Amino acid sequence: MLISLVRKDLLIAKKYLLLMFIFAIVGPIFISSELKFLNGSFISFLITVLFLEYIIFNSVSMAEDKYKGSALLCTTPYTRDAIVRAKYLFVLVIFIMSLITYTITASVTPLGLDRLNITNVGISLLTLSFFFGVLIPVQFKFGYEKTKMIFFFVVFLTPFIFPTIVQ
Repeated sequence: MLISLVRKDLLIAKKYLLLMFIFAIVGPIFISSELKFLNGSFISFLITVLFLEYIIFNSVSMAEDKYKGSALLCTTPYTRDAIVRAKYLFVLVIFIMSLITYTITASVTPLGLDRLNITNVGISLLTLSFFFGVLIPVQFKFGYEKTKMIFFFVVFLTPFIFPTIVQ
């Protein structure tokens, strides 16, 4: 039952997936080259995955809001609990796809991307879980339009503020 809801989200986001796949390859290379002082492989992965997940999740949410998909989905036999769990599973699937893409990119490119260890993957997953653990309930409570502006500023200011904080 959850698989069909995740598949629905992937079908909604299919026109963005190729662009995001390219971003998942180019993003860590660019960010890592900018953060040479930290050997920024972990940070580049975290920032790239945060952008990637946020953009894909919001594109799905925007499409559902535009076409009243959530309201129509509530008329089906799916429970609200199943719909919410499918959103979290969708975020996990995108994370796993990003991790596989990053690992292949780090293995193939000679540009100095380090492979991630289990601790870095765990910290990245914990960070994303915390972020989407706040975003998804707020979005279900207040709707897409109201949460869009708040999280837009939080996510897109991260690359400018995070390196300054780390230094």
